[in-house]
Amino acid sequence: ALQVECYSRSANEKKVVEDFGMYVLTSSGTAYPGVSNPVHVTYQSPGWNFSPILLSEDAQIYSFSPYTETTDCCALNINLNNQTDYLASAAISASKSNPSISITMKHILSKINVTIDGSSSCQVKLLNVPNAATYNLKNDKLTVHAHLSGRSRTFEKKGKKVSCPVSPVHILAPHAKRPRTYTKVLFPSMAKVLSWQS
Repeated sequence: ALQVECYSRSANEKKVVEDFGMYVLTSSGTAYPGVSNPVHVTYQSPGWNFSPILLSEDAQIYSFSPYTETTDCCALNINLNNQTDYLASAAISASKSNPSISITMKHILSKINVTIDGSSSCQVKLLNVPNAATYNLKNDKLTVHAHLSGRSRTFEKKGKKVSCPVSPVHILAPHAKRPRTYTKVLFPSMAKVLSWQS
């Protein structure tokens, strides 16, 4: 039976992923016999738990977090209104003779950390902030929904603290490398605008 362990890695720090989903496919990318995708995996020490999967042939396994019941691994919906951090991994091979796999997930989104050091009138605005996208696990492609990419976020310094709608850290989807899709960083007090792209 298939056995897994799953971690995320950030800034050389290895963390257990406690709740995630897996798409178990054949080596040709079709549905794996007897498996209902996506498979929900949870962690409870000392290991990860999910419905048993017997490997009758070679398998390709794609993983993602947080778990969603989306059946199409080529179209995972990414919604950043609640500032969720999304993780994913490339395909990992498993077989009857090699049923144990170790998954390392990567962050598929970008993060801006806003630090304001100045007078209480300092303000930073992020313009054209993409907050929705679709992610394809098979080809590692993130597609930003253009019709939702015009949102903005404002960060202000009030006293010694930075004030904003969520926190001084903002997670957003990277833009495609094409003109006029850059997130813009606006400094109103200096009348200065910088374009940013991950």
